[in-house]
Amino acid sequence: MMNVKRNVGWLVCLFLFLLQAQTKLPAKEKMELKLMSYNIRFVNSKDTGVYAWKSRREANIKMFKKVKPDVFGIQEPTPEAISYLKKHLLQYNSYGRCGKRVTDRVPTIFWLRDRFELLDCGHFWVSDTPEVISKGWDAMHYRPTSWVKLRECATGKEFYYFNTHLDHKGSEAKKNGVRVNVEQMQKIAGNDAVVFISGDMNIQRHKNNGYFLNPYYDWMKGARESARHSTAAPTFNGFKDEKKKAAYLDYIFYRGNDVKARRFKVCDEKGYGVKYISDHYPIVCEFKL
Repeated sequence: MMNVKRNVGWLVCLFLFLLQAQTKLPAKEKMELKLMSYNIRFVNSKDTGVYAWKSRREANIKMFKKVKPDVFGIQEPTPEAISYLKKHLLQYNSYGRCGKRVTDRVPTIFWLRDRFELLDCGHFWVSDTPEVISKGWDAMHYRPTSWVKLRECATGKEFYYFNTHLDHKGSEAKKNGVRVNVEQMQKIAGNDAVVFISGDMNIQRHKNNGYFLNPYYDWMKGARESARHSTAAPTFNGFKDEKKKAAYLDYIFYRGNDVKARRFKVCDEKGYGVKYISDHYPIVCEFKL
């Protein structure tokens, strides 16, 4: 009888010890991520005066230093703009190569060099032959999508980020471009990884061709719609004040069971020294994962 009591007492002590040890295990650390997408406007000889890149470039650096994105993707950057950003944003590493250059406007990705480790990177062409240099369907331009796989050094959390720019003219190129982007994300990242994609889609959700975006919404979530705090502001200004010129062309989508969109914002503030830093406004979403 005494042995039974001792055994029961020993089991109770063991149970209490294990319970106490379990409660002391640290909770899995969360990662906060501020992700930006921004069509920076290519260096265009037709843009003169305050609209020229040389007039806007310093204001762009002020914007980046104020918003302080952890990761950002830019569309339409020409080599001149990329060189300027790299020179003045030394806290970031970048990727935006697409092999033999057939376009000088490669979607380029920047990330904080001290916070994230690059695990993998690549690109594909938005066409039915994404592995080779190709122009898709009725597109006016060659359209590569760039991507990186990053790991946050502090938490070990990993995620994929894709940066794209769909054609501004071809209707078939827009519709099929979304499909190809989703197919390639599934191929590269799989269905279980945390995945982000952002860019200038040249599609408005509330217009007749809005259904072109459905493959994104079927596989992912839209940051603007799902964020706890969000804005209704448009993302395109066309260097104009007229509201009729404003449009909703830029998007951030995400996928992941533990990913929460906290705050989505269109960065349309003034005060950087020029009226417009680009013909698009940057968009930012703060995530927790």
